[in-house]
Amino acid sequence: LLFKRYDIIHLTGENIYPHYLIRNKPIIVTIHDCTIEHITNNSQPLHKRVELFKRVSHIIAVSQNTKNDILNLYPFVPPENITVIYHGANDFKVSTETNPYGKYILYIGGRGSYKNWDNLLYAFQTIIKELPSIKLICSGSKFTFEEKKQIDKLGLSNNIVNLQCCDKELIRLYTHAVAFIYPSKYEGFGIPI
Repeated sequence: LLFKRYDIIHLTGENIYPHYLIRNKPIIVTIHDCTIEHITNNSQPLHKRVELFKRVSHIIAVSQNTKNDILNLYPFVPPENITVIYHGANDFKVSTETNPYGKYILYIGGRGSYKNWDNLLYAFQTIIKELPSIKLICSGSKFTFEEKKQIDKLGLSNNIVNLQCCDKELIRLYTHAVAFIYPSKYEGFGIPI
């Protein structure tokens, strides 16, 4: 960066490079979402993004929703300075493999604050009262100690399965699920969907 041995910089996230050190070279930044603005500070623009958006030559948004959010939250950004380029996905063919899990609802992804995980657990607690054999399969990171504790406290340990799996297994999970659930409070894009 200091010797400027490049023609253009593409930041794949606004915190990756110190954009304030880059002078007289074009910068493109990929913005995945504006979830932070929607979940905190009553949808206020972020100071660091204001600085970045004033400096960059072009913005790539990974969804039309993210582009709309940028234009609404940062009205000084010209619409023509944002291009939507969607995330890629592999071909998805229905799995012919058998289902070893019985009837289940599928949840894929993170479980952080805005993902609405706590409310999902309470809703699932109600569901198993009427369907005691149904499972909730969660693919993503391993459950934290606190998550396991909450699952135990709600009496859901026998009905919730936590898996870390490859794409082939994800395809099988999608294929055989009774339902897919995505209870997030807000998303700029949704890879699981």
